[in-house]
Amino acid sequence: MTVLFSMESNTFCKHLSNGYRFYIDHGVITYHPCCQWIGDKISFQEDTILQQRTEWNVNEPWAHAGCGQCGSEEPYNQDRSYRNIGNRRIPVLPQNKVGWLDIQADVTCNGGCLICGPHLSSYWQSELSKYQEYIPIANKIDLPALVNRIFDALDTSELRLLQFVGGEPFLSDLDSIGINRIANPEQCTLKYVTNGSVFPKNTKIDRWKKFEQLIITLSIDSVGDRFDYLRYPLKWNTVERNINRMIKEFPSNVLFTINHTITPLNILYYDEFLQWVNNTFDSIPRIHCHPAYGIMSPIHGGEDLRKLVVNKYGQDHQLSSMINSDSVVNAKFLDYINHWDPRRKTNWQQTFPDVVDVLSK
Repeated sequence: MTVLFSMESNTFCKHLSNGYRFYIDHGVITYHPCCQWIGDKISFQEDTILQQRTEWNVNEPWAHAGCGQCGSEEPYNQDRSYRNIGNRRIPVLPQNKVGWLDIQADVTCNGGCLICGPHLSSYWQSELSKYQEYIPIANKIDLPALVNRIFDALDTSELRLLQFVGGEPFLSDLDSIGINRIANPEQCTLKYVTNGSVFPKNTKIDRWKKFEQLIITLSIDSVGDRFDYLRYPLKWNTVERNINRMIKEFPSNVLFTINHTITPLNILYYDEFLQWVNNTFDSIPRIHCHPAYGIMSPIHGGEDLRKLVVNKYGQDHQLSSMINSDSVVNAKFLDYINHWDPRRKTNWQQTFPDVVDVLSK
């Protein structure tokens, strides 16, 4: 198959023509056009990667089944959908040039968030190993060499966004490889998604200053004891202290944003979270409020929870659209949180009292 390098950015979704999300898992590199893509990951081969790009670049609305996640979110979050963010940030480019690059390689993490698992967190791996529910991989993997392979295969001369995803990226130094491979950092935004529990080293902060913009996305699903529960074993006091330091000490090119993941447990405490945001930041960050996926999704909260959400926030609020009108409480969701509470010595009923009655029926 001949690769048509003159084929320019997809006008429906530029991720399809100029975006990559790479994963390194147990030494194997795979990729998608973006992190929202639903479907099988593509095995990374340097000599076929541009051919795969051509096959993705179908310029028709929702032509790919893999685009379903954006399709389901856009009715209540259209302006901030991953598709539309990419369309605004990525310029018109030939498809052999990368405009947006995410790399998920180092899963070193100090968090065991209930919405996560061993595929993205070394803490989860360690915790499950205690119960013989996870078998660690003994072979040592050369992650720097694998990251360099990715950059060797791509033309990043027009890159507009480079994102390092963990694990907890402030516990890793893999980003230094990518930062040093960007030829034109003055036109590129550097992005990290962090749980806020680690304040980065000065050497890392110094590298950021040459980039056009630095985006720090804070994963904050609640505050106080509710944060401690959802982001176990992290502690809110430490995270809040680090965030206040970041606001004061990070370079002037920083932009803070917040990922707020909605579950059946925290959905009624969104106003409490917003109050903290208003009290903490002089300029209110963009908040990406989105549902958890899988067993912690708000769709498992049931119709009675939905009624409480509608009564509190209104029928047209984005939170009200995250639970179907015919939803029922999912027994597997309750089994999941009740399974981990005794292991972690936590108690969801004490921590989230406003949802106990509707979830315990």
